Amino acid sequence: MTDRHEGLTRYDLLLAVIGAPLAVTAMAAAASPVSPPVAMLAGSVPAGDGLGYALFCRPPAGAGE
Repeated sequence: MTDRHEGLTRYDLLLAVIGAPLAVTAMAAAASPVSPPVAMLAGSVPAGDGLGYALFCRPPAGAGE
């Protein structure tokens, strides 16, 4: 295991893109009359898009090495 610190990579940002919509919609559900299941459904769409992009459109190049 090496101790390389390269800053934020594309994969770090994709992890944030997956979780951020869910966190935002959870806070919105708590602060508004929208029901939590509806808010989480709305947040899962962009989170799923980020996950699909990371896995199928631009997968990690050196993952199998």
